[in-house]
Amino acid sequence: MDINMKKIMVTGVGGNVGQGIIEGLRKSNCANAYWILGTDIAPYPLCAGYSMCDVGVQVPYAIDPRFIPAVKEVIRNNRIDYVLIGVDAEVLLYTKHKEEIESETRCKIIVSDESFVNVATDKYLTYLYLKKIGVNCPETWLRLPFPSCEFPVIAKPRTGHGSKGVIVIDSYDKIVENKQIQDAGYCFQEYLDGDEYTCGLLFNQEHKLIDSIIMKRKLECGVTVEAQVVEHEEIQKMIEKFAAGTNGKVLGSINLQIKMKNSVPYIHEINPRFSGTTQMRVMAGYNDVASIVDNFAFGIPIKKSNPKKVYMFRKAVAIVVDKC
Repeated sequence: MDINMKKIMVTGVGGNVGQGIIEGLRKSNCANAYWILGTDIAPYPLCAGYSMCDVGVQVPYAIDPRFIPAVKEVIRNNRIDYVLIGVDAEVLLYTKHKEEIESETRCKIIVSDESFVNVATDKYLTYLYLKKIGVNCPETWLRLPFPSCEFPVIAKPRTGHGSKGVIVIDSYDKIVENKQIQDAGYCFQEYLDGDEYTCGLLFNQEHKLIDSIIMKRKLECGVTVEAQVVEHEEIQKMIEKFAAGTNGKVLGSINLQIKMKNSVPYIHEINPRFSGTTQMRVMAGYNDVASIVDNFAFGIPIKKSNPKKVYMFRKAVAIVVDKC
């Protein structure tokens, strides 16, 4: 291996986020200069994403106290230059331990500020934050406002992701029936039944918004299965207003999940990481992974992209590995 190659560690390569990140790196104009190490909770080589990497390494679950020591060891042993995060549960840990890891190793973790990540990964704090900066968002409560509540409402874990644990509540009786949503870890959100959009935002090293993409999408079990790249004036205005309120706390790629209400966009979720639709975006000509890594690694300026206005569909692909 060329000693001048940049070593990139991509986490969670068993999932669609990690695999999308790898796809973005492989499609970079600097792809030949990147050596990719993938991590996952699965033993090597029993993970689909490992086949896309130069090498794969098993790490503990993020909730395991051995996680941070383990990733430090992987970073040191492989002289990793940059870490790209593909797992929701790992984002909080990496941003919390960012200074520690970077000071003990020679790598750079491309992740937003801890204060922003803490807000973005908590649905109720997200609501308070969006209200503070004056951006439309669905009303959200820790407890339903009896008796003025209008059904249906959405019950969701405050720190969940995807559609895990999300329940549509159409009556008070359903609240009584579902003991789990009476837990303090849940919040309630105004139900929005309009079209859904996923928006990618890319911030440079000076924490300025440089690029964005808007995709109208269809979800199944929390995963985008169909997407269409679109232009939407009102959503673009909302993206710019949101970015202006981030106050230098965002780095790299994040996602806004938006639903419409009476033709008005509302942000209902912030994901402070690369998107599960990264692979789709790359195919459309929006490669935020390459843009930010090329910039960090080689100082190549991030330029605004011009993604093709295309429809995209997710398909299942099977691979075979020989167990070692």
